[in-house]
Amino acid sequence: HAQQPIIYGQGPFDTFLRGHGLRIECRAPYELEDLRFHLFKDGGYERSAVASQTATFWFRNISQENEGNFTCLYQVGIAGKVQNTSLSDPLEVTVADVVSEAVNLRLSSGPSPCSGRLEVFYNGAWGTVCKDGWGIANGDVVCRDLSCGFAALSTDAAVYGEGR
Repeated sequence: HAQQPIIYGQGPFDTFLRGHGLRIECRAPYELEDLRFHLFKDGGYERSAVASQTATFWFRNISQENEGNFTCLYQVGIAGKVQNTSLSDPLEVTVADVVSEAVNLRLSSGPSPCSGRLEVFYNGAWGTVCKDGWGIANGDVVCRDLSCGFAALSTDAAVYGEGR
């Protein structure tokens, strides 16, 4: 019997911003060849993808129409038969116009305007953002905020210097 998948949304908030992207991932507990993942919203079929362990479902320019409870399952071949796993626990997606008040951000010391060390304007000065566990989901939010699309790389290492 195949184990239930895990579903999660990629973003720093439980609420996602209207007009931005949403990445939902469905992950099998172990890697297998050619798993077919199916994504559902409010019990209705949304889309499918083939992957070895984690399927990524992208939604661009999201709106309130994307709100709902998402679940997923995957199909696996066991003893020559294709079997569906049980559905994942639900992921609730809420879409809002604004999550919090505006924050001034910039990237500095990078080779282009869309790369570099993240800095925030606070208390009249620019300062470096330092965060353990900083990941691609955080980078995606910053890149979208700066009109740079999605993050290609995001790290908590001081690749562009430690700043101030």
